[in-house]
Amino acid sequence: MFTHKDIQYRSIFVVNCIKNRNLRVSSGELLLEDSDEKKTLTKFPFQKILALFIIGPISITTPLIEKCKKFNVALVVMKANLRPVFFYSATAEANFLLREKQYLLDKREISIAKFIVWNKVKNQLQVLQNMRKKNEVILKAIKTLDQATTEGVIHRNKAARDKSKLSKHLI
Repeated sequence: MFTHKDIQYRSIFVVNCIKNRNLRVSSGELLLEDSDEKKTLTKFPFQKILALFIIGPISITTPLIEKCKKFNVALVVMKANLRPVFFYSATAEANFLLREKQYLLDKREISIAKFIVWNKVKNQLQVLQNMRKKNEVILKAIKTLDQATTEGVIHRNKAARDKSKLSKHLI
């Protein structure tokens, strides 16, 4: 899982390997070399790389994959027309900031969950309102969801939910 510091201090590197370029791993760094002159063009420390996009034909070595895995670097290889050929990444959650907030909260605190449920109910209400053909069941659901959002019928405990108007009308 990415931390806030990962996003703040690590960078995404795009490497153009269309014209005689090679990648090599040496002493914990990724070296970009010109294959004709055998000259190192630049060095990338793996600690500073969040993702590595490589454009053009290239050979990927085992040490490169090992370092990408060790430092959680996403690796994407693309053709010259930017069509992806290969993708490697350690699993990372897209909602890392939300998860971090959830882990830091008290176990009994459900404010984030209430907010997510609230947004889901509002979204469902909007979807139902935008439907062209509305039958009696859909109109009843719209009315119930509208009341739930305006009167705050989304309750914290099961007993209150069972008594609420929202659970009576929805299956």
